[in-house]
Amino acid sequence: MNEGVLHNHTFCHECDLPVDIGDLPEGLKASCPRCNYVISYVHRNALDRIIVFALTAALCLLFSSMFEFIQLDVQGQKRAITLMGTVTELLLLQEWGLACVTFLIVIALPAAFVVMLSWLALSIKFNAISSRTITLIRVVEFLRFWNMAEIFFLGVLVSMVKIASMANLQMGISFWSYAMFNIFLIAAMMHLDGFQIALEVKRAIGNSQPAGDHSRVHSRARSPKHAQLQRSWIYLITGLIFYIPANFLPIMVTTQFGQQTYNTIAGGVVVLWEHGSY
Repeated sequence: MNEGVLHNHTFCHECDLPVDIGDLPEGLKASCPRCNYVISYVHRNALDRIIVFALTAALCLLFSSMFEFIQLDVQGQKRAITLMGTVTELLLLQEWGLACVTFLIVIALPAAFVVMLSWLALSIKFNAISSRTITLIRVVEFLRFWNMAEIFFLGVLVSMVKIASMANLQMGISFWSYAMFNIFLIAAMMHLDGFQIALEVKRAIGNSQPAGDHSRVHSRARSPKHAQLQRSWIYLITGLIFYIPANFLPIMVTTQFGQQTYNTIAGGVVVLWEHGSY
């Protein structure tokens, strides 16, 4: 190893192999020597791009909450739906749990993630780094894992195919703003490398923190867990068991004019294909 190069000990996210990675030039990546998993990738101007994409995503999310999301026209009766209106309608229907989950997935968690990510990138950009930045990194990684805004938007697109057969749909400004929000959010996450962020923080705080704290700065720097392989097999087998009924049993039952239609996941793919939504 070259003298003067900062090295950091971490573990491969896929096979848990302990590896040491030093400074990487822009445009290069570090892969696991055993499973070839990309542990770290240094994007060009990563911090600048994260800041631009995250702040733009925040503006798009703000706009998506201010205007109409979708307008429905059913037999001459028009009704506009907003993002917050979706949560309000669920509350009026006394679907408290679903309303809370919708609010968290659609608005709260994405907004918190964008704000925290922007804060983290700006603090590193302007050298405003302290020991609290480690906590901020952990919060960003946590929110990154639970952020499902793009899954919600995909679900909206799939639902629109079903609703289009019963009503006329018009996408409002909020719909396109939320679509752009997802695009910029994904772009920001693509440039977010937890390992490189950890190195930046480690450079800034120097040796003021114990060595053990440096290894926990980012989510992938962890010690091997006891019986980790056995637990992985248990979760994998259990997931495969549930995967079979999830695909062959109905996931939704639609009742129209007294006639019930049973829909499976595979059947939904067929319906999308038949409607030309390849």
